[in-house]
Amino acid sequence: MAKLIFRNSDFRSYRIPFYDNLCVKNDIRFIFKHNEVPEKYNHISLSASKSSFWNDRTFMRKCIRMLLSEYDIFVASLPTSSISVFGILFSKLKRRKVILWVERWHVPSGKGLKTVLKRRYIKFIYNLADSYFVGGTKSEEFVLDFVKADSSTVFKGLQANLDLSRFNPSNINIQIPKDHLIFLYLGRFIEFKGIFHLIEAFSIVNRNFSKITLILIGDGKLKDSHEKYAENLRLSNLLFLPPIDDNDNSLKAGFYNLCDVFVLPSTIVNNQTEGWGLTVGEAMSLGKPVIVTDAVGCSIDMVKNGINGYIVKHGCSKALAVALTKTIENKEELRIMGKKSREMFEERISYEKMSEGLLKAIDYTLTC
Repeated sequence: MAKLIFRNSDFRSYRIPFYDNLCVKNDIRFIFKHNEVPEKYNHISLSASKSSFWNDRTFMRKCIRMLLSEYDIFVASLPTSSISVFGILFSKLKRRKVILWVERWHVPSGKGLKTVLKRRYIKFIYNLADSYFVGGTKSEEFVLDFVKADSSTVFKGLQANLDLSRFNPSNINIQIPKDHLIFLYLGRFIEFKGIFHLIEAFSIVNRNFSKITLILIGDGKLKDSHEKYAENLRLSNLLFLPPIDDNDNSLKAGFYNLCDVFVLPSTIVNNQTEGWGLTVGEAMSLGKPVIVTDAVGCSIDMVKNGINGYIVKHGCSKALAVALTKTIENKEELRIMGKKSREMFEERISYEKMSEGLLKAIDYTLTC
């Protein structure tokens, strides 16, 4: 049984099956940033009142004690974060093996000195790894093409999410005409989510089709500006709703069931991107067609154009409007596309398959 230190980001309850699968075969101590963590996991967490590793001296001492103990492999998600970099460098000094869990896929663009140095820094940190666990094809391409890792050191396990069809969906009481086709976005209201483009695309489509509704669910610093933008466009058939608690799977299932098409319009802003897009998998688990941009990490693995949805160019409202129009004009095909989404979800997404990818990376790293 391998001894691991696993630095993950915030603890997420939906990943419990993933953590449990790993713990069956390995002795794991976790380092989480925030959130309440079940007692069954041997872990340390950053204080909720502290914003970073360097500001929490107690947490820092616990990390150092853990890294001074005996272990075989240090596993790090968010490899360039301060906690991960500290653990990676400490582990290499101790001649311990390192696995990087890679969700990044976008190479920072630009010609300025800051960007050039950032690219070199990323490549330096990533090249310290003995192997890589990648969450999708885009991340795999990043590791192979940018980091220049040997393909034998790269192991893939698609990012999994809960199968929301296993939950009893809540009844959603919203006054929407029964003959309306409903589009849904669920997530944060921040710049790289591309919601301005979705609202603009919806306003374009709304000129020719009146029996449509767009529901935007979530919260974030840009929500007020999005609401004002929609108000200026006089979109009475656009609804802004409050966020849903991450653990309220019945309510999420209720809204996914209510919609006809799920949309994730993410773009790239200041080199920030959509690492994967778990909401796409959630919608697919309930048999919904999906529209995503090429700036969504899961687009290659989860969406097939014209089969279970559409992939459009990011940051382009007109391209998004074309995809919305296709779903409106082909209502009879939405059921078939939704059925295909469910089939693809069943074929590709499970916590067993996800953990299998990391377990293979662990087995390889122990012997390399």
